[in-house]
Amino acid sequence: MSSGLDKLMLQIGLIDKVTKPLKGIKGSVEKLGESTKSGFQNMAGGALSIVGAGLAVQSALMPAIEMDRRMGELSSLGTTETAMAKLKKTALGFAVEYGKSATEFVEASYDIQSAIGGLKGDELANFTKARLFLLQRRNRIPKPSPVIWARCTAFFNAKPMI
Repeated sequence: MSSGLDKLMLQIGLIDKVTKPLKGIKGSVEKLGESTKSGFQNMAGGALSIVGAGLAVQSALMPAIEMDRRMGELSSLGTTETAMAKLKKTALGFAVEYGKSATEFVEASYDIQSAIGGLKGDELANFTKARLFLLQRRNRIPKPSPVIWARCTAFFNAKPMI
């Protein structure tokens, strides 16, 4: 019997010698999996942080981008650089003073310039500021109707500016 018992003990010993390194390999693979999972979670968190920062920068710059677009639209009507500089300065001052958007100011200037045309120098900025001041007093800034612009144009062309 001792030979059968010896064979059994030999088999058990061989199995222990073979499975012991496999347990170590299994543990290493599990650690690698956990480490990889943690690394991917960190990468995802980092990517979300980068996207969030990008959106924050875009949100911060959007008013300046919109202002630049509106100024470009206004310059397409043939407004001079001097008038544009004055208009931008007036728009920013109006925005600070009355809590309105400088972009709205430039949009209103575009509407006035396209309806009346021919305003030079400070005229466009002053005309827009006066119009928006009066409308702001009424607590609204509507888009002007074509009839109103036709009347303004007729009045502007009929009376010489002093």
